[in-house]
Amino acid sequence: MVLTHANILANARGASEVCGFNERDVSLSWMPLTHDMGLIGFHLVMFFNRVRAHLMPTELFIRRPLLWLEFASGVRATILSSPNFGYKHYLKVLGERPVDGLDLSSVRLIFNGAEPISVELCNRFLERMGAARLSRTAMYPVYGLAEASLAVSFPPPGEALRTLVADRHHLAVGEPIRLLPAGSQAGIELVSEGKAIPYCSVRIVDDMDRALAQGQCRSRADQRVECHAGLLRGPGGERR
Repeated sequence: MVLTHANILANARGASEVCGFNERDVSLSWMPLTHDMGLIGFHLVMFFNRVRAHLMPTELFIRRPLLWLEFASGVRATILSSPNFGYKHYLKVLGERPVDGLDLSSVRLIFNGAEPISVELCNRFLERMGAARLSRTAMYPVYGLAEASLAVSFPPPGEALRTLVADRHHLAVGEPIRLLPAGSQAGIELVSEGKAIPYCSVRIVDDMDRALAQGQCRSRADQRVECHAGLLRGPGGERR
């Protein structure tokens, strides 16, 4: 994927306007710089906003995940991030260890993206880390993809998770979504990832490139968001 200077700056500005990043923020990321969320989201965007940014080696997080939030507590981090599996990995290694020695009260946003988001895992993580004074409004579910430079949709910061329960038997592309009561056996709980950030527009279509109405289901691949200069191709024209 080829991204221009203008692509990245527009995306950084849109994300920054929603999140209110500023020079008083302190970020900590273990995401690799070979991944767009690590490179653009937690390196370039932080640089763009003069955020004091800390990088933790990805291999260190995998081997010793508890160091992540110990370090966050120590540097009074305000911005954190992890895909869904990172929260699961952290909780698995944490086990029954106490966390009241940590102070995560400074954390205002803890991004959750790059993978499907489990509402159950989000709530379990927030409940477990409540003893470390992590706010329940800090969990920040977002959506993005490389074709948009990175960020596509963000919710308003400082709000609790917004979820809905959809009938898992009616999720075909173009089919109207059926909402069910919380706890329904046929339901799947989904988390809202907000709305399109500034300078980014989203068109949701079916397999025939026809726009879908509000409340109709789509597959992830049917979302059309592009803000890039093209694809790298080999000598024979193949995609790289």
